[in-house]
Order: sequence, then C-alpha cells, then structure tokens
Amino acid sequence: DKEEIFCEFDNSEPQKKNVSDARGVFYKTVITLSMLISILIFAVVGVGAYFDEEEPIEDEPYDPYEDESDTGIRDGDRVIYIRDLDENSDIMTTAEIYSKNGASVVTVVADIGSSKSIGTGFVISTDGYIATACHTLDGADSVKVILQNGKIVESQIVGKDALSDLALLRVYTDGLSAVEFGDSDELLVGERIVAIGTPHSEEFSGSVFSGSISSCNRIVSIYDDSTGKLEKKMNFVQLSATLGKGCSGCPIFDSYGKVIGVLSARLGDGTNGVCFAIPINGASEILDMLKKAETLDGSQNAVAMPAPKLGVFGISANESGVKGVKISSFSDESCDASKKLKSGDIIVSIGERKISSYYDVTDEIGKHLVGDSVLVTVYRSGQYLSFDVELTK
Repeated sequence: DKEEIFCEFDNSEPQKKNVSDARGVFYKTVITLSMLISILIFAVVGVGAYFDEEEPIEDEPYDPYEDESDTGIRDGDRVIYIRDLDENSDIMTTAEIYSKNGASVVTVVADIGSSKSIGTGFVISTDGYIATACHTLDGADSVKVILQNGKIVESQIVGKDALSDLALLRVYTDGLSAVEFGDSDELLVGERIVAIGTPHSEEFSGSVFSGSISSCNRIVSIYDDSTGKLEKKMNFVQLSATLGKGCSGCPIFDSYGKVIGVLSARLGDGTNGVCFAIPINGASEILDMLKKAETLDGSQNAVAMPAPKLGVFGISANESGVKGVKISSFSDESCDASKKLKSGDIIVSIGERKISSYYDVTDEIGKHLVGDSVLVTVYRSGQYLSFDVELTK
C-alpha cells in the first residue's frame, strides 16, 4: 500500500524583516546617548571651572625709567610714577636733609650803624669759610655769625661781588661741618627742594622750608630801587617756596641733601612763594675766586651780566620838529659813544626803534649785552647821521 503523505502549503507572500527601521532606531539611540554624555561632561567641566577659577594673570609692573620717551599714558590709562624709597636709596627725606646739614647753616648779622641786617649763610669748608648773599652786607661795619648751637662768632669779610650777589666770610672756630655741593646743571623742573634759613630775625634761625623748582634757567632783570634803571641780568634757578626776608644767602638743597643754589631774590609786588637762587655751579666759581682774592671787575660771568650802557646822559627834546633825547654829557670819556657822538646831538633812533625819552634809550639798550654794537641815529646841525656804537658796562 502506498502511504499517503499530506503536505499543507502556505500560498501567502513570505514575511520580510525590516532592516532599515532597525538601523534607524540604533542610530537615534546612539545620538541621544552622545548628547546626554556631552551635556554631562559640559556640566561637570563648567562647575569645576567655576569653583577652581584662578586670579587673572597681570602684566609685569611697568617701569617708566626703562623708556625715557614714555609720556605717562598707555592705552588710555593714566600711569602714576611713584618713587619707591628703601633704606639703601640715596634719596633723603626732609628730616634727613636737615639732620645732615642743619649744623652747617648759620645766621648772618651785619651791623650797619644803629641798625642791623639779618641774612643766612652756610659753611663751605671746615676751616671756616662761609658763603652768603652780598646785599646782606651792604654798608656793614661788622659782621657776626650765629651757629646752630647759639654760639656767636665774629667774622671777617673775605670778599664780595655785587654783580653776582655773593660774598665770602670766614670765622675761626672749631667743630664746623661743611655742606656738599651738587650739580645745578642736572636740575629738572618740578624737582623737590629743601631750604634752611633764618626768616625775619635770629629767633627763627634754622627754619626748614620745602618747595620745588619752577625754572632751571630764568633770566631776571634787576633794576635799581631808587632810579628804576636796569642794573644787571642774572641767571637764576626759580623756586616755588615761601622764603622770607632774612633767608637771603641760605642754601637750597636737592633731594640728595646737596646744595644746588644760593637764595638771592624774591619776586616783589606782594607775590608770595616765588624766589630765585644763584645756581651753585656758577656760584662755586665766584666763591673760589673770592677765596683766592682774585679781582672781579664786574664783567659778565656764569651768574650775572652787567647792564649794558650807551654811555650818555641826556633829556627829552623837541627842536625844529625833531623829537628825541638830547645828549648833555658822557659817562666816560673813553667809551665808544664819546668818540662818535657829540654833546647837543639829538638821538632819534636806536636800531629800528624811535626814541622820544631817556627811558626809550635805556630800555632798548637793555635788550643787548656789554660789547654789542648798536646803530645810533642822531640829528646834528640839520642832518641825520648814523653810527655803530659799542655798548659799555
């Protein structure tokens, strides 16, 4: 017998697995996990940076002295220069300057008849030489010096030079300490200065003043108080410091405690705090000449220059419509003017300046130096004549 085998066949379409959908799910899962991990890492790093943040690193401190051309302004910010003083610095405080030099500064008392003149001086050598201002000693019969310890010592006038307003005294006593000279050619406008002097009277001796340098080379015209005529021109260090009468001749110290000037004058007309000192570089030359008893003839030097003079005397005149100054005489028969001009000449111009008064003559001549030649035009006997005249002192 044949065995009958029954087989059932499924005639429907076979089922196919969707591979594309599976891959999509996988990729989405990976991307999602990656994003979660990234977010987690970012959060951890950010929190750590927040708690572990370090101070910002600053630039190295700026040294203004490394570049002398620096203006003090960088990237719109203000740079403030501060000098750091340590125990090894040569820069001295005001108290240190006084401690070092106070004993070297003296009060100068000049007896003039029944009155007296008060000034200040300073010891320049331990053998008793003292520098001071010449005008303090005008008309003095005798001069005394009061030391810091109150001791009064008679002094000898070694020499005076009115042109430079410097004088040299000498005392004979032991235990003197001398100042040290600085370099006035190295001064800068705005530098600090310290002065020690005797304002007004002896009871205020040893007073300390502070200030600054206003100008290093100030040419100042000095006029005679009684006549108003120009006497001389001086090369000063201008100071901003309230130094009163009696401080004339006092030493001016720099920040290193060295003398850089000698007080000579103050600005008048009620102006306070504007003073003038003779620069020590020029003053030391003159003091040395006075010490050696060398003759100072009033010629121009490193400190001052005498006022130039035409060498004539005259009055304002207006003759036949000609205005000017009529010459009456000459100051010195050896001067150049006396050889070229004549009494009775009317000076009508000097250089390009018209002359109508004696003030015009002195003012125009004051713009020149001794030895300069100026063109002088005069009216003489109905004609105008011009001469080159050398100025005298």
